[in-house]
Amino acid sequence: MGGADFLSFDTAEAPVLCDEVVWEFLSLSMASWNAILSALPAGVWIAALVLSRRAERV
Repeated sequence: MGGADFLSFDTAEAPVLCDEVVWEFLSLSMASWNAILSALPAGVWIAALVLSRRAERV
């Protein structure tokens, strides 16, 4: 396999467009699930930070 084989567009698949939802579960796209699942640990971290600061004051 040479470099020209990598540049060949003979068997190229159609590109995935950004304005189309490729994957969806419970009416939420993959990007929405990513945001939700990223916000959960961030919320836990912020809650732990607040609780530890409160414990230092007492």
